[in-house]
Amino acid sequence: MAGTFTFMWSAEDGIDLHSRAAEVIRAQVESCALSLYGADAVYPGAEEAALDADIRSSANCVRPYHRPLRSGYAFQGTIHAHVVSVESTDTSISAHVCETRTGRARLDPDNPHLYGTPESDVLDGTAGIRIVAQKPADVADTRAGAVRIAQPGTGNPEPRYNVFHPWVFPPFLLPTTKPPAGNLTSDPICESWAAQALNRVPAFAGQNPFHPDGRLRFLTPRALGPEGFPTLPQYPLWPEP
Repeated sequence: MAGTFTFMWSAEDGIDLHSRAAEVIRAQVESCALSLYGADAVYPGAEEAALDADIRSSANCVRPYHRPLRSGYAFQGTIHAHVVSVESTDTSISAHVCETRTGRARLDPDNPHLYGTPESDVLDGTAGIRIVAQKPADVADTRAGAVRIAQPGTGNPEPRYNVFHPWVFPPFLLPTTKPPAGNLTSDPICESWAAQALNRVPAFAGQNPFHPDGRLRFLTPRALGPEGFPTLPQYPLWPEP
């Protein structure tokens, strides 16, 4: 069980979160957050959208994890995400996305002492995400002209149709050495956005997540559970099939 957490999206001015390109990107980010919980948790079509077949030499977070996490790794609260840029052609999509999971808390009935505590005690999501999707030129995208906005009073927190097809995500090589020690504060745009997003998490609102030298500062939750880490309404909702 992944838990009860939701996704809250925003975008830079001029970017339509309901465009086909943004829809594919949103589905990738959301399904990747669920992939650790196995095939039953990911969005329809996720397995087919992961091009790489050999997890020993490459990785693709869209693919469901072959050993799903147990229930003790479930979360409540909200993942905040932001589309910085998105470019698309008939055969490719490229996007720069910021995402922070600092708005989530543990949902662990087996360990009451952990229930409602923050997933992370430092600001998460300061490095940014680069996402690339590809589509064969001779395959039509049947959702290109579909209605992608949920009508008032309708919509679901997850798509009930294959939102990916015919788009796929190429693999990336797993690193053979560990990266240098230190935090990944390497994306100024996402650093600034994530710091602002922190103010939408009641547990950490108003706290400065950075030391003067740029290192991440430990955060102190002012409230735990739903009070500190509310599960906000999913935005955007996914329309009915």
